[in-house]
Amino acid sequence: LNGNLKLSLTNVEHELLRSGKINFIINQKVIKLSKVLFNLSKIGQIESKIKYQEEGGDLIFHSSNILFIENKNEFAKKFQLKSNIAEKLDRIYFKIEKNINTGSISIFDVKISQLNQQDEKQVKKRYSIRNSQELKSLVKQIING
Repeated sequence: LNGNLKLSLTNVEHELLRSGKINFIINQKVIKLSKVLFNLSKIGQIESKIKYQEEGGDLIFHSSNILFIENKNEFAKKFQLKSNIAEKLDRIYFKIEKNINTGSISIFDVKISQLNQQDEKQVKKRYSIRNSQELKSLVKQIING
């Protein structure tokens, strides 16, 4: 069996995610993710690279992500930021790990790209979150410094 498999997600019941597309390439006995794209309600899109690994007997989900901020006002509202701060934001790069066995989620290697600036703010620290509220609080804390 060879070919491309496209999975479309619609009407996702999540506070931030609304829809998405996941493309798989199937070649003989190997299945690879070729593109993963999620739409955030009125904010923008997240492009992800995803993989799973077994580490110490646990199954770990890894993703490297880029949030393309298309509507800065909606981004500011959703994450409770001042409009003048959000207006400068262009992209946010970040990585996520989730231990499937325990459910623990970590966000790390956060890098914020600002419009018309050469410097990017980078945060090396690893953060643990449990839900969307903690994620919103973390984003606000990182962006505000």
